[in-house]
Amino acid sequence: NLLGGKIPSQLGGIISLDHIQLRNNKFDNGLLAPLSLCAFSGSFFDLRDENSTWCPKERTVLKYFHDDAKGVEWTSHENWVNEYSDHCEWFGVICSSNSVSELMLTNNGLSGRISTHIGELQFLETLDLRDNDIQGSIPSEIDNLKGLKHLRLSYNGFIGQFPELSITLESLQLQSNRFSGTILLSSSNKTNNIYVADCGTPSDFDDVLSCTSCNYCCNYLGDCEKSDMEYDPDILLGNPL
Repeated sequence: NLLGGKIPSQLGGIISLDHIQLRNNKFDNGLLAPLSLCAFSGSFFDLRDENSTWCPKERTVLKYFHDDAKGVEWTSHENWVNEYSDHCEWFGVICSSNSVSELMLTNNGLSGRISTHIGELQFLETLDLRDNDIQGSIPSEIDNLKGLKHLRLSYNGFIGQFPELSITLESLQLQSNRFSGTILLSSSNKTNNIYVADCGTPSDFDDVLSCTSCNYCCNYLGDCEKSDMEYDPDILLGNPL
C-alpha cells in the first residue's frame, strides 16, 4: 500500500488484533513507531524485530520497567512512555552511542517491582534506584548485564535472597533493604570495589545476612562498619562514587 505519515498510535489499543503487518508502505522513516504498538501483546507485528529502527528494543524494555515500577506514580517521568519520543530523551535515562548506559532514578517515587526485562539492557553500566519503595525480589536477569559496573539499590523494600552474580561490579549498595541468606559476588579485587549491605549487627533477622565480599556492613540501626577500607561517609549515605 501507499500509507504515509506517522503510524497511528490507536492501532496499539485495538485489543482484538492478533496480527499487524505494515511493511511496504510510505510511513515517515524519520519517526518511531508508536510505543503501544511496539509493546503490542498480539502474536505478530512485522516492524518489531531484533534490529528494528521503528521499534528500538531498549525503548520497549524501558516501558516494561516503567509499568512494573508503577511509573504513573513517579515524582518525575518526563517523556516516559510517550508514544513517539526517543527513549534516550526520557527522564533519568542516559545513553551512549544510542544505547542505554545509565538508568538514574534515585528518590523518584518508584514502587512495584523491577521488571525481569531489565536484563535486556545489554549496554547498561549503572543502575541507580536508591531511595525509592521498590518491593519484591531482585530478578536473576540482572546477571545478564555483563557490562554493569554500579548497582545501587539501597533504601528500598527488597526482600529475599539476593541473586548470585557472575559479573564483577565496581560498586554495590544494598543497605536498608530486607535481604536474607548469603550474598554471593564475583569480586576480583576487594580493595578497589565497594560493596555495602545489611550484614552488620544487631540485625532484624535471626540469622544475620552474610556477605563476605562486602567492605561495609550496616545494622538495622543504620550504623555501618568498615572492614579493611578507610571510612568514606559518602558511600554510607548512599551517594554515588
